Amino acid sequence: MSFSITNNSANAVVTAISTPSSTYGEFTITSGSFPLLSGDTISGTNTAINNLKGSPYGTIQIFLQQGDAQIEMYINGILYSALDYSSGIAEVQVPILSAGDTIAINIDEADLPVPSVTPSNTPAATPTPTPSTTPAATPTPTPSSTPTFIDPASLGAIFWNRFSNESFLNLSGTNIIDVIDGVSGTTYFKSVSGSPANDTIFSGGSFVNACEPTYSGASYSEGGLSRITSLNGDYGNSTAEYTLFVRFLWDGNTAYEGFFFSSDIAQPLYDGTNLTNRWFQHKISTSGKIELNIWADPAAATGYVSIDQGNINATANTWTNIVVRAYNDGANYKGDVFINGSFVRQNDAAGVNGVIQTPAPGILLNYGSENIWTAESGMFNRKLSNSEVTDVFTYLNAKYC
Repeated sequence: MSFSITNNSANAVVTAISTPSSTYGEFTITSGSFPLLSGDTISGTNTAINNLKGSPYGTIQIFLQQGDAQIEMYINGILYSALDYSSGIAEVQVPILSAGDTIAINIDEADLPVPSVTPSNTPAATPTPTPSTTPAATPTPTPSSTPTFIDPASLGAIFWNRFSNESFLNLSGTNIIDVIDGVSGTTYFKSVSGSPANDTIFSGGSFVNACEPTYSGASYSEGGLSRITSLNGDYGNSTAEYTLFVRFLWDGNTAYEGFFFSSDIAQPLYDGTNLTNRWFQHKISTSGKIELNIWADPAAATGYVSIDQGNINATANTWTNIVVRAYNDGANYKGDVFINGSFVRQNDAAGVNGVIQTPAPGILLNYGSENIWTAESGMFNRKLSNSEVTDVFTYLNAKYC
């Protein structure tokens, strides 16, 4: 199979082509390179495009770093689709493609007339050009004011879970079996049933997003301490500082508390082992308060950084984007929290002098979270800068506007 991308737009900049996971298809560039600027072409080879779920469609992701664009998709020389996309990740639906099929993609101006997908049987008359006696002035390109959108993988996330799109989940009915990491394309997170046998479930229609219906799903723990966990040792062995982000919705249920990110002592991972030290615990309390605690000394029950201990209220049935970062700052270990793009609070670990953590190397998501739906989450093994935190919120706002 072969593919090509040609950028005919004066404003759009393309920086990547991929599928939701390498298991659904891969692209290899043999000519040209990213970023794809106006007038550039990239070509190469690709594996079969599929989704391994019995659907007749696959998905090709094109990252429009800058500029809205019309993306025309030609399959075997026939126009399959021509749709307008905003800056960010453009997810283009295509039929299942196999060896022998060719893909040609044109990136055009978003305001161009959409060409007909049905080919015409009558050739159009070729117009006779009228010579111009005055050469047309070459227009000076106007710099685009469209912001650049950077996804978590581009920022260097160590994992990136997308519960909003079932292409990144392995399901049994609505039960999540495991999660395909958006960074590696492998299944680093798996679901563990609670007791009684309650699972973490996927809902694909409960939270339809008007901006992009593809991102309409979410995950939810049915209870009994069901959870989605990493394998012991996958993450955190050398991480003294970190930044994490979550897009969640508290459903107003005050009968339970729910952990949207946790790595705390004696909590079981999917391999059956327990975490043996404390790292962080971020949750919604039974009163709908957001509680964010980080242990600067993982071996101590005290000495944690309480960035916020229930002073921030979650709003029921409203999606919230939150970024938490923890880091050493001179003689102090600090924690910051940003909510919906705004800095909210900072706190220090009292009496802790720049402790370098040996954090628990396991992560739990949706832990006993009978009151939280999660659309997306991810983590970095460093402190993101303020501008990078802004990039995370810009990405989430663009995707889930």
